[in-house]
Order: sequence, then structure tokens, then C-alpha cells
Amino acid sequence: MLGLGCNKENKPAFRIFFNPFTISVNPTMSAFESHFFLANVQTNFQNAFDASGANPDSIRYIRPTRGRLSVIFNEEKLNFIKAMSIRICPLGSSNAEVCGMEAFWRDPVPDNTGFTLELNNSNIEDIQDLIRADQVSVQVILEELYQNPNSSFDIQIQLEFGVW
Repeated sequence: MLGLGCNKENKPAFRIFFNPFTISVNPTMSAFESHFFLANVQTNFQNAFDASGANPDSIRYIRPTRGRLSVIFNEEKLNFIKAMSIRICPLGSSNAEVCGMEAFWRDPVPDNTGFTLELNNSNIEDIQDLIRADQVSVQVILEELYQNPNSSFDIQIQLEFGVW
């Protein structure tokens, strides 16, 4: 009976998909400093609950389940990134410093990454205080670079959260 409870615990009741957003990189980015990007993003929290038929008051916790970077139009590869993280912040946060809670990360990024990069989920216990808002600020931090990007191009970011 305990095994059944564990399986149910490991699978979210449903998922919340943030609207995808993009960041732009260019060859002037120094490999010797961190680069911060901040985007205001729709959480789709209410839409996910309406579609699931669940009661928002029954949430035990919300956790990161998937983060992915994709090069738009396969222009360049993500091989230049060495370490990065994505943080969920209250709407209106400043990009002058690290904000909110880390939701996704990758350190080190594997060599020869290619056009897509799957991120690791942070061990965050519960991020629902931030996710319940209609919009949040998402901070993408390219913490270390192997080298400068070869050209200017856009990277699409997709984020997914599980609701238990």
C-alpha cells in the first residue's frame, strides 16, 4: 500500500505551462562575466486550473518539472553556455541583482550541446506563492560562458511546473 502512495506522490495531478519567451544573445557578450535577462511571463495558472477542474485551494505544492532552451530557426548552437540558471521572481523585479527562487539550472552544460538544452529542476519544495500570480518575472542568468556566442540569435525558453 505504501508503494501506491509513493507513485501517486511522484506524479503531479496536472501541469502548468508558462507562455514561451525569448532572449537574444550576441557576439559582444563577454565570456568573463554573467549575463542577466528578465522577462515578464504569463503563468497560465488560472487556465490550467480551469481546464483540470481542480480547486486551487487543494494545492499541496507546485514544483518545477521541465525547463528547456531551444535555438529559434537552428541558427547557432548553445555550445557557448557553461553554466546557467532560471529564477522565478515577483512581477516587477529588478534585473540588477539575483531575484526570486531558482527553478531550473544546468552546471556544467554538456559539451556540444546543439540546438536544445534540457535543464535540471531545482530541489525547490514549493513555488506556488509565485506561480499563483497571472504574471511573473523570469530571470535567466547565463552564469558562465565557454566563449562568446558566434553571432546574434534568439533562444526560446519553455517552462513547465507540476501541481500536486
